[in-house]
Amino acid sequence: MTLEVRQARVGGLPVVAARVPWVHQSVAMLHVNGGYGADRPERAGLAHLTEHVCVVTTARRHAVRVFAKTDAVCTRYLLRAAPEHAAAVAGAVGSLFTADGHDAQVHGNETNAVLTEMARLVDQPQLAVAPAAAVAGFPEWDVSVPDVATAGSVRALRAEDVVRFRAATYRPDRSVLCVLGPQDPDRMLDLLAEHVPEPDAPFVAASPAPERIPLVQPLGSACALVLAAPTPPAPTEQDRAARHLAADLLTGSPGILAELAAAHGTRSTAFTTMVGRDRSLLVVGWPPGDHVESLAAALARATEQPPPAGADLVRATRTRVGTTIAYEQRSGEGLATMLLRHATGTGAWPDPALFDAVPDRDLAGMAGEMLRAARLWRVRGGELVGEERGR
Repeated sequence: MTLEVRQARVGGLPVVAARVPWVHQSVAMLHVNGGYGADRPERAGLAHLTEHVCVVTTARRHAVRVFAKTDAVCTRYLLRAAPEHAAAVAGAVGSLFTADGHDAQVHGNETNAVLTEMARLVDQPQLAVAPAAAVAGFPEWDVSVPDVATAGSVRALRAEDVVRFRAATYRPDRSVLCVLGPQDPDRMLDLLAEHVPEPDAPFVAASPAPERIPLVQPLGSACALVLAAPTPPAPTEQDRAARHLAADLLTGSPGILAELAAAHGTRSTAFTTMVGRDRSLLVVGWPPGDHVESLAAALARATEQPPPAGADLVRATRTRVGTTIAYEQRSGEGLATMLLRHATGTGAWPDPALFDAVPDRDLAGMAGEMLRAARLWRVRGGELVGEERGR
């Protein structure tokens, strides 16, 4: 992929700016190193509430649409506007680093919005399967921090808590920005320089929060088996491309796990990728049924000796990944996501030629490595029970 790209630091903020003539919007995606894993136990829910307040108080809201999501390790903001409003996008990005106060009405409205989202999650217990697998199987990982917010903890949060959290966490030197569109990237960098502040002091990490007891949400009956496969570290571009392909080879359809399940008369009921700063976790679930005993035994054997990935599966994986990359490059949001993953070290540069250059044996070997490191549980009584590994 050929892009006109500039990489620079603006006010301490690492920025990737690209001119993309076929994207008819100015798009910015901001990654802030601060998710719900940064919440102290007595302030559970603060990162999520801060995200809501930031969205509704973002500058230039008349011209810029803002969306956001808070995960365990980060909060990401997507900002979109017409190309003629590129200056408004820059102003909106800069305002996210301003820890000004907000009035009681905004605080009350956004507290209620967070509580509404939490209530919806309680009605969808299947969404708790992947976090439960991360906490149970990989407690040392950054993605393995449970979200322990409750209605009571969120209601107890005050506006000044949000202001303090923003001042400590929403810093240019703890964030990464990708901005793209038909505009000149150098002009976009100049606009950002007008709005992004220099950090007023070096970042000092807060003392670690004391160990806390995770609050367990019942997992429901949507899954009978759950397998979590860790992705290995990938220091080079080639490694990251191989990891991307290997994850798809393992969990895609057709793919190693899909073929294994099909042989036992079933298919996966859920698939999630939990993205961490260094490694990600792939979580796959299968529904209850007559297949459970035989599939559990087959999966346990597979974690000892992964089944070989045939040429057809590898070919299908390359086609699927290549098609996805080509599709995402046509949208500002998709391309910004890929560029941001590259900038944060979690993904490869979105060039199909890079993925084509990965030898078959490398991606098959990495998929096997992930499967050997995977952990498998049954779901009984709404909980993950045991670990079926045959060891």
